[in-house]
This record gives sequence, structure tokens and C-alpha cells, in this order.
Amino acid sequence: MRRAVLLLIAAMMPLPSLAQSSGVYGAIASTKSHVRMGYGIASGYAGESDAVAAAIADCEARAGMRGVCEKHVAFKDRCAALAEGDDHTGAAEMAPSREAAGRLAVAMCQAGGTHACKIVQSFCAG
Repeated sequence: MRRAVLLLIAAMMPLPSLAQSSGVYGAIASTKSHVRMGYGIASGYAGESDAVAAAIADCEARAGMRGVCEKHVAFKDRCAALAEGDDHTGAAEMAPSREAAGRLAVAMCQAGGTHACKIVQSFCAG
């Protein structure tokens, strides 16, 4: 009887969610072409591999063909931003906040020689 009561008490205790215990993952995938930037994003995944697969699928859906995208970056409990220039090149960066990620992405985009860079996407995973 005591064992049944202990099992019942244990069953009633809340379990930590995956997001609390292991973090929340996000990822950015980009096209393999250096001529024109294409991207895909994913956030809110319990595992890195799931986030990467979702970002690649999003990138390929946007590009309209399979096999043209690859993992750019995966991250846990962070924010990311993508900046694109008027010449369709760009950069993606991650940081603790959307604002910081945005500043880094614009700076990296401009470092590539494009001066008219703007944020086209920003999001947080966590």
C-alpha cells in the first residue's frame, strides 16, 4: 500500500519540460550559392538536429527546389537575425537578444561590401 501511495505522489509531481531541462534550439539554413542569398529558419525545437532539419526544409521550400540548402548555424537559447543587402547577399548572426543579433548581422553584411543592408528576419529560440 505504501508503495502505491509513493507512486501516486510521484505521478502527480510536475516533470520538467524539455525546454526547461535541455534548452530550446533554433537554426538557420542558407543556400549553397554565393550569388544570391536564400535562407530558412526554425525555432522552438527540443533538439538541434530537428531545428536544423526544419530550417533546411524551410530554405528549400522558399527556394523551390531540394538539395540547394545547408546548415548555416544552430543555436540554443539565443536569438538570431538575417540581414540582406540590395545585391541579394547577406549575413546571419546570433546573440543573446534580437537587437544585438540584428546589429551583428548588419555589420557582417556591410563587411562583405554591401552598404544597403537591412534586417529581413529576426527571431529567438528560447
